[in-house]
Amino acid sequence: MTRTTMTTLTVLALLAGACSDAPSAAEAPAEVQAALSDARIHAATRGALLEGVGTPALSIEIEVDDDTVTLKGEVPREAKKLAATSARSVDGVARVVDKLSVPKDGRYEAPAKENLDDAMLHAAVRAQTFEAIGADALDLEIAVTGDRVMLRGEVNDDEAKEAVLASVQTMKRVDDVEDRLIVQRS
Repeated sequence: MTRTTMTTLTVLALLAGACSDAPSAAEAPAEVQAALSDARIHAATRGALLEGVGTPALSIEIEVDDDTVTLKGEVPREAKKLAATSARSVDGVARVVDKLSVPKDGRYEAPAKENLDDAMLHAAVRAQTFEAIGADALDLEIAVTGDRVMLRGEVNDDEAKEAVLASVQTMKRVDDVEDRLIVQRS
């Protein structure tokens, strides 16, 4: 198994566990539960696409509406064939709408490998934030460049801020965390 495969599987396992154990998710209103489900499916679909399609997956836009996943973007012919199959393999996906296109001239410029590494780390950081604060992680903006992570958004209290920062700062591949988190004051 390649390093990328192991990383993808680890991220997917963390997301599955994080979303299923999110604090008070069962008691949340239906629209919050739907948003959490869509976020889990989105993240799992991104992981499945990275695993099945590789770097061209970074060119694929994913939209989730309940159990329907829509794929958009321009990808090479081989990636178009694999993308829908990869998305269908995600637990909770009942239907895939394939709106992917292949360049008319057959030329496709793949995103740089660094972008794939950043996307994998971004998914892992997202999983860590879910582990730390549950559904509130959906409101955080995460930016990754190399081994540097920027976190921005509002958290409920100092404890939540510390939990997010501590969980991300201890991750492998993260050398620097830029803290732009703001504690909500009532």
